[in-house]
Amino acid sequence: MTYELIDAANPSQGASATDYDQDANPEHPHLALASEVEIDGQTVTVVEVGQNAFRDSDITSVTVPGSVVSVGPYAFAYNADLASVDLSEGLELIGTGAFRGGALVEVDLPSSLSRINPQAFFDNALTDIVIPSLVDTLTIGVFGRNALTHLDVPAHVTKIRERAFAENDLTLVSLPETLAEMGEGVFTGNPVLGTVVFFGPEPALVNQGTTTPGDGNPIAIDTETNPTIRFPWRHREDQATSGGFTTPQWWGFDSLPVATVTFLTWDSHIHATRFVPLDQAGAAAPWGTVPAWNMPADPIRDGHEFTFWHDLGSVWSPGDPVVGDLILSGNWVDLTWVQSIILTATPEEVTVDEAVTLSAEGFNSNGDSLGDITDEIAFDVPGDSTIVLDGTQVTFAEAGTYTITGRHAVTERPVSLEIEVRPASTNLPEDEDDDATVPDNEQATDVHNEATPTEDAEHQTLPATGTEIAPWTAAVGVLALVLGSLLVIASRRKRQVQALKP
Repeated sequence: MTYELIDAANPSQGASATDYDQDANPEHPHLALASEVEIDGQTVTVVEVGQNAFRDSDITSVTVPGSVVSVGPYAFAYNADLASVDLSEGLELIGTGAFRGGALVEVDLPSSLSRINPQAFFDNALTDIVIPSLVDTLTIGVFGRNALTHLDVPAHVTKIRERAFAENDLTLVSLPETLAEMGEGVFTGNPVLGTVVFFGPEPALVNQGTTTPGDGNPIAIDTETNPTIRFPWRHREDQATSGGFTTPQWWGFDSLPVATVTFLTWDSHIHATRFVPLDQAGAAAPWGTVPAWNMPADPIRDGHEFTFWHDLGSVWSPGDPVVGDLILSGNWVDLTWVQSIILTATPEEVTVDEAVTLSAEGFNSNGDSLGDITDEIAFDVPGDSTIVLDGTQVTFAEAGTYTITGRHAVTERPVSLEIEVRPASTNLPEDEDDDATVPDNEQATDVHNEATPTEDAEHQTLPATGTEIAPWTAAVGVLALVLGSLLVIASRRKRQVQALKP
């Protein structure tokens, strides 16, 4: 290889690779450029590959070191078997036709690259291409006559010149919102190109890289390339400030407005986006829809349950008409949010001066229990002096029906509970000795002793039937027996007295 100083008077500007002798290179057809060379006794950096330096030299692979800043016009052109190129970080410029007429199927362009001149990769076999972020212009025929099938032009590209992607196998093309200029026939010679999608307003048509308005077709100038143009509904002709896309055709190609449906999560971040062709005819305007099968998966949020999408509060469902750009927000159920409260008292039955404990259980909108939330309830101070409230303990000085009220501290939901207070139980005086009321009569005493209920009277049975009788039933029965005995005795005494009368 031949290297020459870029400026003989100033070796610090580096050297350029200018020529190649394949017979003098034992590694041929593989080529590796040096990053430093010695010229006139001085070590200098190789910063450039000169014009036509390795043109038509039968190489099959090449490695360009990171010291090289630019590759000159046609530097590696017309090497029909050149299938591998290793371009290192540091490269900034690829000249016109630099790799034209090769056999490249893929190439990794370094992120340092900022300019690719016209037809740099024309007539290769590239199936995919990633455009570095510093490249804002795709020049004339730069990737023409390759094997690209899909093209997604990145947002940093603002200009595409004439025939930049002509003669490929493109089926789908996406052009960014930032695209401001297009040249003539950018996609000429792509007979299977079905759709070209614009994400922004109509770009200006300019030719030959100038600002002179063009008069050719920006998509294709051949009749075999006939894609459908999809463009943003908001940029149709009657809404654009100047120009704009037209429908049903734009530059002679069928055109279809597309609405953007954006699905936002609870924190206003974009969860998903759907582009809806407005391909249905309506009385007022064309419309389309997002079918159920094309809906995004439900978003996930800790402690919440997703319920539906809505448009400013109106519930939106798959299949609903879309007539323009639409922003949908998610609706959520807070699984920790108290929707209802049950207030209870323990014990359930209470008497005067007996303490009752209040407790609250919360439930969410699904009816799921949130557990005890008593500490979140602020109970109202009783206005009744007969009620004493101490925390969650309540006592009542008088019998009656009382209502305890309060409010949930977070949701302000009111709570109330009605409590029935019974009088305190009173002990009846003990019965007097039976001997003081029963005559000192042996027969009466026997009857009384036989009928008096005992401590286990609840287990007594009727002699004849064996049926159990309750204690109070037994007591009534005993009283009846005693009264009956007294009547019998009184009757006998009366008869005896009458018998003694003269």
